[in-house]
Amino acid sequence: MRILLTSASGLFISLSPLAGAFLQQLFGWEASFTVFVGIAAIVSLLSYVLLQDAPGLHHRASGFSSYLMMLRDTPYLAYSMQSSLAFACHFSFIVIAPLLLMGRLELTTYQFSIVFIGYGLAYIAGGVAATYLNHRVSPQAQIKAGFLLISAAGATLLIWEQLAGLSVVGVLLPMIVCTTGTTLVRPAATTQALARYSRQAGAAASLNTTLLFAWAGLTGSVVASFESTLPVGLGLLFVVASLCGWWLLACTKDDEMQRC
Repeated sequence: MRILLTSASGLFISLSPLAGAFLQQLFGWEASFTVFVGIAAIVSLLSYVLLQDAPGLHHRASGFSSYLMMLRDTPYLAYSMQSSLAFACHFSFIVIAPLLLMGRLELTTYQFSIVFIGYGLAYIAGGVAATYLNHRVSPQAQIKAGFLLISAAGATLLIWEQLAGLSVVGVLLPMIVCTTGTTLVRPAATTQALARYSRQAGAAASLNTTLLFAWAGLTGSVVASFESTLPVGLGLLFVVASLCGWWLLACTKDDEMQRC
């Protein structure tokens, strides 16, 4: 289910520039905010109607003690950070994509939107790959494969930039590989993290998501600061994130072995 949700979220993010350009062209910049209100109202209504409390899942630790307990749990933190590292690679590209594609390569709004549709197809490919691997290898092997793809994307981006310079193909192809890796890592790592606290699912998911967006926002800001060398900064991020992900996976295994 998380593979499906990750793939769907990536696809909708990739389609949003085209939808935004269409709305702005027809109705002006206010149209996007009108659509936001409509979407929020629909989702709120569906949540009220469809989401019901499960009586048997009201076990909660008092105050912030549950969060403190999770922050001291090495495997939970390691898996959460693996998911955060993979998401940071995707999020950083979202942040700098307009600077690269529209600012440096001078694509129009519609050209930018078409490129993003191609980027979104990588989420579908990643979802298919993750579904195939899900029943055939361990989550740890799936995480390793994802980070391997992310590091390969980073190396390709760095080499392409040095040999051929900045181009749409030189940016899009590595990002498709990176996104496929992200779609492999995130569902597996998040599932492993949340499985440790099945009776405190809300707190575990909340902390996991907080770490995810906090780290992604910080990383995106750092990469965007490399104004003159954006592709290099992005490529280095992919390589470093992959190395950190592999190290965290090794730490997780060591910690679990010590507990056993």
